[in-house]
Amino acid sequence: MEEGGCSPTRTVNERLFEFLVAERDALMKGIREELGVISSKEVNVRNLSKRHVTKEKLCSWVERMSSILNSNAIPLLQITVPKADKCELLEQGKIKDQLTIIQLQDEVLKKKDEEVEVMKQAMKQAVKSEITSYASAVTKSCASALAPRKISKAVKTGTKGNVIIDGVP
Repeated sequence: MEEGGCSPTRTVNERLFEFLVAERDALMKGIREELGVISSKEVNVRNLSKRHVTKEKLCSWVERMSSILNSNAIPLLQITVPKADKCELLEQGKIKDQLTIIQLQDEVLKKKDEEVEVMKQAMKQAVKSEITSYASAVTKSCASALAPRKISKAVKTGTKGNVIIDGVP
């Protein structure tokens, strides 16, 4: 705490608000004690009209409440209401910006999905082309490897009627 009981982290408005609450609470406590009631809700016309509450006492309470309102509460409201309005505008702007961000993110996701689909189609086409060329190469090599003349040279019949293929153990 700094000298005078002020914390460096509390703003002037926070200290003023705390002062107002303390002043109100002190005034209401005195009024409740004078009226012999427990709750501030019981401070009403019926209880304020009791014979033991003098006109001078009522005027004193009204003067003190008026001072709290006019000297402190109204200036505090004049400071805080524009700030609250500004905060509300900033909040609305923030919400609008967040909605824009969400919309842009949706668009990015759609574009990514489109790119993935294009890549899928390109991959399918590439795989199909490679399989076709591989199949063509295999067909050509098999055709020459399995030519009847080559097969007849490689296959011989053994003495016991067994088939012998040259090059196969």
